[in-house]
Amino acid sequence: MWPYGINGASEDNGTDVLYIGNSLVCQALGEDGLQHTYSLFAEPYHAFEQQEGVKYYIKNEDSERGLYTAYLMPTNSNTLVWRNMTTDEAAANDSCAWLLSFTPANQYYQLRNAATGQYMTYTASSIRTIATATAGGNENFQLMKGRVDVGSKGVRGYWIIHPTSNWTPACLQANVGGATTAATFNIANGATIQRWLILDEQEMRSLNQLLLADMLASVNSKLSQIKALRDVPHTEDQNGVDDAMDALLASIEQRMGTATTTGELQALLDEAEQAAFDFLANVTPSDMQQPFDLTYMLVNPDMDSTDGWSDSPTINYSCAEYYEKTFVFNQTVNNLPAGTYQLRCNAFQRPGKAEECTTRSTTASIYAGSKSEKLAHINSDAQSTKLGGNESYVGGKYFPNNMQAASIYFAKGLYENRLTSIVENDGGQLKVGIRCSSMPSYYWVIFDHFRLCYYGSLSPEDVDAVDTHLMGVPITARKGVYSIDGRRVAEEASDLERLPAGIYIIDGKKVVR
Repeated sequence: MWPYGINGASEDNGTDVLYIGNSLVCQALGEDGLQHTYSLFAEPYHAFEQQEGVKYYIKNEDSERGLYTAYLMPTNSNTLVWRNMTTDEAAANDSCAWLLSFTPANQYYQLRNAATGQYMTYTASSIRTIATATAGGNENFQLMKGRVDVGSKGVRGYWIIHPTSNWTPACLQANVGGATTAATFNIANGATIQRWLILDEQEMRSLNQLLLADMLASVNSKLSQIKALRDVPHTEDQNGVDDAMDALLASIEQRMGTATTTGELQALLDEAEQAAFDFLANVTPSDMQQPFDLTYMLVNPDMDSTDGWSDSPTINYSCAEYYEKTFVFNQTVNNLPAGTYQLRCNAFQRPGKAEECTTRSTTASIYAGSKSEKLAHINSDAQSTKLGGNESYVGGKYFPNNMQAASIYFAKGLYENRLTSIVENDGGQLKVGIRCSSMPSYYWVIFDHFRLCYYGSLSPEDVDAVDTHLMGVPITARKGVYSIDGRRVAEEASDLERLPAGIYIIDGKKVVR
C-alpha cells in the first residue's frame, strides 16, 4: 500500500490502529475506483448490502438503455439482455429476478438468476449465465458503487466488474437494442451504460413512481423545446408541416394526462423527438439571425461538467481549459435531419507566453464533421480597457491571463468562434468539438458555451456569407433592403416581393425570400 500505509517491516509496529487505518484507506481508494498499487485494479469491498434469499431486479442506469422501461434477464441461449416490461411484469417474472451472495474472504459477489438457477459468468468476450453447481472464479464479480445519483432520487448504480490484476477489467455494459457486452471499464461519471441499479421489489416499485414523475417532466421539457423550434420564423419546404406539428403536439399533451407507466411516457417522448425531427427536416429559417437552436441536443454545452464529452479538461468558472497538453475534445450528436449546421463556442488559444503570443499563430481548431477552422487567437478580442480578473497587458491591449478573466470575456460575447458544416442525409450524425496536436510550453486553450444552430436547406456558403457581413457591421447598420454582398436593392421591406428568391438584409435583419 506504499505510500499510503505500511512500506516494510520497519513501519509495521503491530498496532490495531495501523492495520485498521491501512484497511480504511485501501477501501476508500477502492470505493472511488482508484488503484492502491501501480499494477492492480481498485480493491474490492462490501459495496452492496444484499440479503440472502431476497430477489433483486437489475436495470441499467442510462435513460437510452432502459432506465425507465427495461430489466436485465437471461435468454434461452444464456446471453444477457435488457427487455422492456412494466414493474408488475418484472415482479411476476423470475427471469428478471436475481439472488446475490457475498464472499467475505475475497470481497466478491455472485449473481444467480432466480428462474434458471444459473450464475452470471465472465467469458472472453461476454458476460452471460452458466449452469454450475458451485460458483468459481469466473462467477466472482466486483461491485463498485457509482458516485452520482440517478436523477434526484438518491439512488446509485453499480459497475458489475470481472476481477483482474490490471487497470482494464471487463464489466457488464448495456448496448443498443437490448444487447449487453463485456466492455472495458470506464471510470467516468458519464459512463451510465456501464452502471446498473440493483433493487429489491419494494425499491423497484418506489423507484418506478419516482421515475414516472421524472419521465413526465422529461416529456414536458421536450415539448417546450419543440414549441420553441415551432416559434422560429421559417418557411415550409413541404406544405402542411406546421399544421401537422401543431396537431401532433396537441395529441401528445392530451395523452400525457392519461399515461400511467414509464413505458407509455417513454413512447410519447420518442414520438415528440420524432416530431421535432420531421418538422426540422421540412422547414427553413426565414430570418438568418434566428436559426433553429439545437443546443439542447448537446450534453453539457456550458461546461458545467465534462459528462457527455470525450475528455476531461480542467473545469472552473464554468470554463474548460488545457495547458501545455495536446487533446481531442468532442461529442457526437445523433439522429439529425440533413442540412446546414453551425457550431458556435466562445474559445481562444494563447500560443505561448503573453508577451510572445501576439506574433504566433494558433494551433488549436474548432471542428464539426469534416470541417475545421483555427481557434480564435487570444489577441483577436483584446480590449483597450480592463474587463476583470487576472489580465495581461501587451501592445496597449488587455486580454485574459487566467480562467476567471476568460469567463468574464466570454460572458460579454467575446472570442466567439463559428464553423458551418453539413449533414448529408436524414438521421445522420455530427461530431463537434475542439482539438489540438501541438501545445508547446505556455500554450493555453480555454472554451465555454457551445451552441448548435440549424439552417435547414440553406447552403453553407449562404450562411458564411451572411456571417461575414455580420462581422463587418456597415450593412446591418443601414436602413433599407440590401443583398448579402452589400448592394442596396430596394427602399422598403414591402418591395421584397418583386425581388428574386435569395437572402437579403432588411433594416439590419437577415431574411430569406
